[in-house]
Amino acid sequence: MKKIIFSNEKLLKIIYYGLLSMLLLFIILNQFLGNMDEIWNFSFAKNIHDGLIPYKDFNLISTPLSCFLNSIILNIDSSLITFRILYFIYYLTILYLLNNILDNLKIKSFLKYIIIFLIVMILVKSCYLDYNFIQIILILLLINLNLKNEDYQNNKLNIIIPLISGLTIINKQSSGLIIASVNIILILLNKFIFKKNITLKFMIKQVIITLIPPAIFTIYLIITKSFNEFYDLAIIGITSFTNKYVSKTLLLGISIIYLTIILEMYINKIKSELWILFIYSLASISFVIPILDKIHTAYSIIIPFIFLIYIIDNKLKDININSMYTYILYPIFIIMIITNINSYSLSTKNSNGIYKYIPTNNNQQRVIKNVNHYVDNMSKDYDVYILDISAALFNLNIGKYNKYFDMFMNGNFGINGEKEIYSIIDSDNKIFMINDVSNHWQKPIKITNYVKEKYIICGKIEFLTVYCKN
Repeated sequence: MKKIIFSNEKLLKIIYYGLLSMLLLFIILNQFLGNMDEIWNFSFAKNIHDGLIPYKDFNLISTPLSCFLNSIILNIDSSLITFRILYFIYYLTILYLLNNILDNLKIKSFLKYIIIFLIVMILVKSCYLDYNFIQIILILLLINLNLKNEDYQNNKLNIIIPLISGLTIINKQSSGLIIASVNIILILLNKFIFKKNITLKFMIKQVIITLIPPAIFTIYLIITKSFNEFYDLAIIGITSFTNKYVSKTLLLGISIIYLTIILEMYINKIKSELWILFIYSLASISFVIPILDKIHTAYSIIIPFIFLIYIIDNKLKDININSMYTYILYPIFIIMIITNINSYSLSTKNSNGIYKYIPTNNNQQRVIKNVNHYVDNMSKDYDVYILDISAALFNLNIGKYNKYFDMFMNGNFGINGEKEIYSIIDSDNKIFMINDVSNHWQKPIKITNYVKEKYIICGKIEFLTVYCKN
């Protein structure tokens, strides 16, 4: 029998990724029920799994690639825990792509393992599975492939790269258009700055291939007769997103990172791999427009972080850092794994239903049970609408979906959506449940005030005030 011999470096890699993967799994499983980014994106995937059509049957303000991808695993089991297992699988993909990119850049092992740990911790502590998360995977994949095809000599990659660029458009139209244009910008840079033999025919072919995924998506919209709704919600409707949020502290941090990167480009602008990282880093700014908060900042700094570690590695090129220093991370991993396993095992968990095995507490279980019981009972005679950011949390649990109301926030209704909401309010046999104490910055105050003008208070269920007609 042939012996399998592991070098110290290979053994280090196996232990590192084994521990990091286990840590990620239990951090994901241990997340408390109630983050609405997770709930909304789970509901999008479940809606598609249940046969609903995006835009036509439920409101969505982005292009829907991530929703379709996420819905596939729900064929196994349409519960939130299954959705979280998919989230973990995506993280394994990110680990693989990060490792490949940093290896292609010849980053020292110790620095590589440090930056991978930092990146995934930033993501897992700040973000949930949404279209931006898929967009990061697509960007990492594009960087990985571009680093392998700097001379454009690989015919397969010359097709795959623009196809994936096109996929970013049908995953999130705003950032996707910027990210997809990077491929063309890199081709122009290689032609005019690095004087590579790139023809006009090649560039036109790249543009055409990039447009294939958007073209297929357009055909889908036409076939499902949802083009008008898509145009209203995801194109024209985005202009209704008038709320902006900018953290000055985060803006300062991002500015320092990007100024460092631009300075490095000015000093050392002859390396093509620098241009690949630089252009994709600039494209990453699209993640924080128009909302610069913790979540969107986390997405926007991933690629610049890779650039910064590349800069640091070059500054330390004459210093030999033993990769065995990575072992100092292992006690940290083990402590964090034990802590998360212990926390998950001791937590109160939903025992059945769509939220089974998800950590919660007795108070939250009571609130969900009481609200769902009231909605179920009153739905026999009335159409019941929850006018709160948390509406989907309750409706998912009883198999309901109310278009425009399950993401009850300004910027999610489109142009025609608000008109439909007012017409629903003016119609008969309606009950509205409003969180009167919420001060969320995207709360549709005009709509809730309109309900209060037309209806009277007829009860209170947990934190929701119930409004009925006289």
